[in-house]
Amino acid sequence: MRHPDCAGERCTAHSQTPFYSEREYGFFYGSNIIEQWTRSTAEGVDILWNASTWDPYRVVLLRTRIKQ
Repeated sequence: MRHPDCAGERCTAHSQTPFYSEREYGFFYGSNIIEQWTRSTAEGVDILWNASTWDPYRVVLLRTRIKQ
């Protein structure tokens, strides 16, 4: 996701869409938990989920580890 204070070639450029200000962050939308990949662990549970991001548009796979 884009951060407005990031500078340099490794940073994602802000889209040229006129609806967003130069200081605005990218954001998540459309998240989904992938039940088949959710697993119990010795310490709790790992939840795998995907989400779309806007500015830049991407689909990302994420893991959340919840400990007991």
